[in-house]
Amino acid sequence: MRFVTAEEARSWSDSNFWGSKKPSFDFERQRVSIKGLDSGHKTEIARRLAYNLLSRNDQQCMVTLTERSRSPLSECLPLAERFRMALGASESIATSPGHSFDEGEADLLFALLAIVLYFSWGCECVSSDSGWSIRISSDDSLEVVTAEPGSSDEVLAVLCDTGLANLESGSDSLHEGNN
Repeated sequence: MRFVTAEEARSWSDSNFWGSKKPSFDFERQRVSIKGLDSGHKTEIARRLAYNLLSRNDQQCMVTLTERSRSPLSECLPLAERFRMALGASESIATSPGHSFDEGEADLLFALLAIVLYFSWGCECVSSDSGWSIRISSDDSLEVVTAEPGSSDEVLAVLCDTGLANLESGSDSLHEGNN
């Protein structure tokens, strides 16, 4: 795992999510609630996401921490910082919020996603050339954004028995310059 700045993470995510597609196509999104799920359910969600985001031999994944918990009591910043330090990070989350994972690092990805889910943090996960991303929000929601109509259902099917509740879904139009 490598630690990268927000700009480096955004650049990598943009080039890997969009790939050869032009950023002016329609995309599909579905948002589900993880509010009130116990740690067992959140653990299973983190595990399934991690192993699907890094499911191919040559696949990579970028996770960018985007927000901390809205409740100071559940923030647990020192835990996340110590986790990163144990893996070789020399900079703070504020300086390098991006986490680049390569094949074979699904266990590390799982651990980071579990921290995000347990403590109601926010992050964006993009897997190389997958055409989909996952956004986890500090408001305890998870959003799947896909480039292909109907494929968000396939992504969410991986999580089908984990206690998620559908909040909203639909297609949106993304126009150049509006992400």
